[in-house]
Amino acid sequence: MNSPNKEIETSYNVDATRLPDISVFPYADIEQLYLTPTGDNYQYPEISKVEWRIRRVLNFNGLVEFSSTVKIGDKKSGERIEIETSLNSDKNHDPIFPFYKNLAYGIVKKRRYQLGEDLVLDIYDPNLHGVRVTAEKEFKDKPQQTEWIPPEWCVSINNVSNRDMAVPINQDFASNIFDSEYKTGEQIKDELLILSKNKKPLIVTVSGITGSGKSTFANQLAQHIDAAEVPTDQYHIGTIAIKALFGEINYDFIGSYDYPAAGAAALRLASGEEVEIPVYSFTEGERTSETTLIKPTSSKHVVVDGLYASQVFGPDDTYEDVIMRHVKIDTPMYVSAMRRILRETRVNSSEAEREVYFTPQQTLQYLVETALPTYFKQQPNIGYHHIVR
Repeated sequence: MNSPNKEIETSYNVDATRLPDISVFPYADIEQLYLTPTGDNYQYPEISKVEWRIRRVLNFNGLVEFSSTVKIGDKKSGERIEIETSLNSDKNHDPIFPFYKNLAYGIVKKRRYQLGEDLVLDIYDPNLHGVRVTAEKEFKDKPQQTEWIPPEWCVSINNVSNRDMAVPINQDFASNIFDSEYKTGEQIKDELLILSKNKKPLIVTVSGITGSGKSTFANQLAQHIDAAEVPTDQYHIGTIAIKALFGEINYDFIGSYDYPAAGAAALRLASGEEVEIPVYSFTEGERTSETTLIKPTSSKHVVVDGLYASQVFGPDDTYEDVIMRHVKIDTPMYVSAMRRILRETRVNSSEAEREVYFTPQQTLQYLVETALPTYFKQQPNIGYHHIVR
């Protein structure tokens, strides 16, 4: 497995009046979108030291390149873990940058000069950032970092990260996530517990983006209301069928799951029947020949979870014998994505199949190019109970 890179660098504040002629050096115009806000995040402490950016680079020769980078750790330490991947795009077709610009916390614009020997000079857009010039030097190891003598125009160490300098794009980035109409998971669990006292069986679907915490909540809810669980991940149709249907490998299409079959299983459980659900292999990307027996609970309540779990029933389906409710976990996108990346980059991951079969770079690229855009384009707009986790 490819390991994340350990970033060892020092950043300097620059006295621009002492600079030599830099016009002879190649340069690139850079825009960086930051998906993670600044400051300690007490609601999501697991990602408080994580930085995520999408970068657009226009080189002096007219070539446009895109990349996504996650940095884990503190810039002040001078050493961070960096996961970077190039993104598929070209000069005339850029589906990535506009999409993330609508979701980004803030933006940084600068012109970067390559001065050689892993030394770069950044001149920031004065209209956004005021007059600011910095330099960065990357090192192979700590001894090299200690021994290196910076040029005389590097006047002091810079501990201000680019993310700290990002100019907000969407002023309501935080407020529109933590809207007062949203309820906590505990509130919704208690409301559904009251509803579960009704004589009719209760079927609850729990939907949400990858890494949002939907499976955790679904499990807690099932215990809270004495319900059987139907995980729709097991109803994935498999790589071969996806390729045949859609012409590409995208595990996040709604059509990549047999939701009607999951819905039929939920209805059978609600009627008091046992069901056998398929077993999907995440390592092979296909259904196995095995099945899992799910027994109804005494209450006959059922919790169904998955990316688009509400789709186990059609929009016009009505069932007089059961009560239907839909819950959506609205964890912020950057938190969900970071959870997945961190989960898949742990050295001693308990989810061995993910650790072995997906590198951090592959996870990041799939999230940015496929999973997240697909989810935001396809998520159904139905009557949800909303939770922020």
